Amino acid sequence: PFFKKYPIVVGEWSLSLGVATWSTCGERDEDEVHTLFGRVQAKVLKETTHGNFFWNWTERPDSVDWNYQVAYDRGMLCGPAPSLPLWDGRGEDPLEQQFNPCEGEQRVFFGDKVCLRVFYGRYVDVFGSSVNAQWVEKGSWQQFVVCPVESRKGPRQEVRSGGVVQLRAHNGRFLVAPPASGGRGVSA
Repeated sequence: PFFKKYPIVVGEWSLSLGVATWSTCGERDEDEVHTLFGRVQAKVLKETTHGNFFWNWTERPDSVDWNYQVAYDRGMLCGPAPSLPLWDGRGEDPLEQQFNPCEGEQRVFFGDKVCLRVFYGRYVDVFGSSVNAQWVEKGSWQQFVVCPVESRKGPRQEVRSGGVVQLRAHNGRFLVAPPASGGRGVSA
């Protein structure tokens, strides 16, 4: 392996986790999330490097993110690392179901309201015709109604794989994406 051929020392790591973590870890307690991350990170660093430095030895006493002493005292950096499901990067991340399980109906129907989360944990929102991803909360500005492209009447219908849908924002505008050949980004 690469790390055996080239001696690597990781110069700085911490328990500071980004917005994506906190918006996707469900109802888990902060200490539980820090412990999961810390133990797995410590195990990976031990197995793949020649050493590492946790940044910082001490910080504010109420901060576990950057305080080695507090994190160590709480058992976040030692002990057995939990086993995590394997994932090849395709399809849905198996941790999504573990940390943020989807309850109730798993299918999507025309007329359903959905929220779209981007890779860094924030939800797509619409203000006027501007489309952004500014908030970690799911409010009315982050909700989109799944609409058929053609008018449909009759009973509630499931959206099928390969089907084409429109997403209507809270202000009645539809998301519009430019053709793949170019454009200025998504608008409403």
